[in-house]
Amino acid sequence: MAKGNMLLGQSRGKLGDVVFTRMNGEQIARPRVRHPRNPRTNKQLYQRAVMATIMQAYSAGIEIFDHSFQGKARGYANQRYFMKINTKI
Repeated sequence: MAKGNMLLGQSRGKLGDVVFTRMNGEQIARPRVRHPRNPRTNKQLYQRAVMATIMQAYSAGIEIFDHSFQGKARGYANQRYFMKINTKI
């Protein structure tokens, strides 16, 4: 992943084998994966189920969880922290 200034840092989408996106207010460039692997091992399916359950819990209480952690910005930062602490449980 690279941070850069492609057309003043406002690019989004694909350009050849490079994908431009914005994350936390900064432009990010990453390589495009044309043939992603999709492992269906028991461990991977278990992890996907855990993440789906945590996301459903966050969605159900978004009004509370969206601003409940001190020192975290409202929205995405709270969601990431919520996911981090609940994934370990």
